[in-house]
Amino acid sequence: PTVVELAQRFFGLKAKEATIFVDDARKFLKTHPQTYDLILIDVFGSSSIPFHLVTREAFALAALRLREHGVLAMNVAARGWDDVIVRSIAATLKEHFRHVIALPIAEPPNTLGNLVLLARNEPFTMLQELERPYFLPDYRFSPQYQRVHAWDNQFEPDITGVPVLTDDRNPVDLWSEQINLVCRRDLHEYWRELGLRW
Repeated sequence: PTVVELAQRFFGLKAKEATIFVDDARKFLKTHPQTYDLILIDVFGSSSIPFHLVTREAFALAALRLREHGVLAMNVAARGWDDVIVRSIAATLKEHFRHVIALPIAEPPNTLGNLVLLARNEPFTMLQELERPYFLPDYRFSPQYQRVHAWDNQFEPDITGVPVLTDDRNPVDLWSEQINLVCRRDLHEYWRELGLRW
């Protein structure tokens, strides 16, 4: 409830702009039979993720609530594009969706950052072709690059040898702690570069 209050007070969210439910996401999907074109899961906080939202059982429920052409999109913090948490969540999504791709936000591929996992039963295609002026020297750091970076670097995560996450077997908490450790080290390095101590 506090998040809703802050969004209304400080970010201009108006009641008529959205129907808001304050509830656990999995419980909500279980108790509300509506179907959707898009389900967005963005539940990372302090480099952790609620384990019960990334299991075979949770994704089965989400798949049930998606319309025929629907997409499940999930923001994932990771220690790199090939992090076990990305690969294992992708393997779990593949239990219920034919197509799973990762759109990396951060780079290079071996650094801490976010990826967006997309899952659906139809192949992914770009809705429109965006201009990519690769030949311009400043394109790499331009807003145009940011618009297409993730899509241009999309990949199918390698799910070989990683566990499918279930309600009974899910080490995502341990993996999240490894992400948290890298995050803290990066923060300490940042403060050191500024000549400050943390």
